[in-house]
Amino acid sequence: MSAPSICFLLDRHEAPHNDNHRRLPRAFEACGWRVLRAGQETLCLDAGRLMVSEQGTLKALHEFDLVWHLGLGVRNTFLDRMESLSMLPNALLVTPAQALTLRHGKLHLIDPLLVDMLPDSYASACIDFLLSRITEGDWVIKPAAGSFGEDVVRVSAKTPNLQQMLEQACARHFVVAQRFVPLGGQPETRVLFAEGRMIGNYGRLPQDDQPGNLARGGTAAILDIDAGIKDKIARLEQWLGQQGIGFAAADFRAGHLIEINIANPGGLATIEQLSGEDLAPRVVEELSRRVFAQSTATRQHQKNLPSPRPLRPSSGDRASTSINSDDRSGGEG
Repeated sequence: MSAPSICFLLDRHEAPHNDNHRRLPRAFEACGWRVLRAGQETLCLDAGRLMVSEQGTLKALHEFDLVWHLGLGVRNTFLDRMESLSMLPNALLVTPAQALTLRHGKLHLIDPLLVDMLPDSYASACIDFLLSRITEGDWVIKPAAGSFGEDVVRVSAKTPNLQQMLEQACARHFVVAQRFVPLGGQPETRVLFAEGRMIGNYGRLPQDDQPGNLARGGTAAILDIDAGIKDKIARLEQWLGQQGIGFAAADFRAGHLIEINIANPGGLATIEQLSGEDLAPRVVEELSRRVFAQSTATRQHQKNLPSPRPLRPSSGDRASTSINSDDRSGGEG
């Protein structure tokens, strides 16, 4: 049996926000996989087949055991790439194109299956609607997708320039308004998942109790999972499995789910810095289960297929046909 294979589709235009583009391919190679690193911009359709072009050679994506589109890539071609990837079976994609399109931002959190885990949360590009929801207490406003900790602002209904801030933000994207949850000196929790299973976690203590992101100067530490979020983590494991999402991170703040990142979540490097353990091989292990299950199902399907019927010889060939079961069972001739 040949070694399993994976194609990483990488964003080669923008500086990465973490080291997943190096760490994860190396981990697959160390575990004996054949790995191709290709640029997202090299996706192409050739006679109905989805290919990537690498060093002048076209490679068919359906021939890989897994395809991992890491990150969202260039905005202008995002939907075209997702439409192209949707031609592949979902089981082939570490994260399906539909999930990257519909589940990568913060809007999907305001979903009947997840909304009870959240603090009060609203989203719109309508300024009047957002102003009507930002009432008593403090709130956090942030872009619906791709903020990386930027443009995340704590406000209240009394913030002097709130309407101007919303006008500027809503001119660019949908805005999420979420009730601010104070930490009370406790860290936020980031949880990493692979193939619908929790594989690791750490705490993030933001500066001045602001919404936490290590890119904004927060500090990280290893911590035990709080009993108050264990049930929520179990529900997220089930939800991620149902969505077919192979790698994700979820952030919790004072028991509330704040965010899910499925496009290219950070955290592997932080956990290694804190604990000395690289969890990338665990990601490989969990995704290998999917490939093994697929190959087992394929072998079972092939085993259950009826044997192909032999071609009937033409009349001119019958005299030369070797003796077979037809001769013993009263067949033609």
